[in-house]
Amino acid sequence: MKIAAIDIGTNSTRILVAKSDEHNLISEIHRSTTITRLGAGFGAGGMLQPEAIERTLAVLREYAAIASESEVDFTAAVATAAVREAKNSADFLEPAEKILGRPPRVIDGETEAAFTFAGAISDPFIRRMGHAYLVIDIGGGSTEIARGGRSGQPGAISLPLGCVRLTERFLASDPPRREEMS
Repeated sequence: MKIAAIDIGTNSTRILVAKSDEHNLISEIHRSTTITRLGAGFGAGGMLQPEAIERTLAVLREYAAIASESEVDFTAAVATAAVREAKNSADFLEPAEKILGRPPRVIDGETEAAFTFAGAISDPFIRRMGHAYLVIDIGGGSTEIARGGRSGQPGAISLPLGCVRLTERFLASDPPRREEMS
């Protein structure tokens, strides 16, 4: 079976196309990350900006083509902080559904943390490193922290502290002025 997984974040949009064989061994076919900055300008009024929506939709069109060319059996997409908090999320979700053929699933922060944790500890190298793990995912709109072991649901928290959110809130200059850094 071939699957395409798409992660629509506040700062970047990612695709992973993978297949599993009869022994449930998973192999990667394609992986891409594109900086889309869907959350750019979001802090001003809790609204996704039209330019940011269009940038992200353009990438989703590219990713839908990759999934089609890869002849995937199933495409799943999730959307995170910017979409889950936006007052105008439908302005993005409706055209995204038309592009992908199904609506992106808007996930809460704890689910995002659990998915990140599961992905991190699925790596055999990481699994050999120990029995307890702490995974921190600093995104564009939020940071997820999850801790746990090889089995079971991790303890997880999501904080509204992402690189896009904090940059737009505190840094107006490049390079940042001393008072901005403080």
